[in-house]
Amino acid sequence: LQLSELSLRGLSIDAALTEDGSIELRGFQGGGGALRDWLGTFLPNVRRVTLRDSGLRLAIPGGDVLNLRSDLSLEREGNARLLQGELRGPNITLAVRAEGVGNPLRPRSWAGDVFVDARSAQLEAFSGLWQALQWPFSVAGEVAAQFWLNRSAATSTASLRFRGSGLRLEERSGAWALPIDALSFEAALDAA
Repeated sequence: LQLSELSLRGLSIDAALTEDGSIELRGFQGGGGALRDWLGTFLPNVRRVTLRDSGLRLAIPGGDVLNLRSDLSLEREGNARLLQGELRGPNITLAVRAEGVGNPLRPRSWAGDVFVDARSAQLEAFSGLWQALQWPFSVAGEVAAQFWLNRSAATSTASLRFRGSGLRLEERSGAWALPIDALSFEAALDAA
């Protein structure tokens, strides 16, 4: 069976963040490569995939669950691909746009642009995630970050813009805390 277009509305996905930091989708177990192998066969041949108003339940070690909503579209015309998506939930919004030529599952063969916009009004709501990632401190406050990647055959350029306010970093045992009223920076990296 070969699909060229797939459109789903109201899909519900259960996933789990594992102790080693990887994400497992329920129903795609099997050595960590089963989903990647399936996507590697499916995505190069499909012209359009659209997921609207989907739900993602992400279980985090320690028992917390993030309930998120998402929209995603992937379009292919010839060797060109366009990915647009948004993930949103209480205290978080993550938007992604990627446009390029080649197979994104084989990064050396892909050239294009990626933009990610991440915002959270309440980082402390993700305390279970910080613990699962084994950060030595907790994080609280409000942030907005944008990330750009431009990749061509010869070079890659990555840029980051970060703004945070009312931030607080606190060591897990309470030995120290660092309140930060405001923090902003921009960074860029060029690689040949």
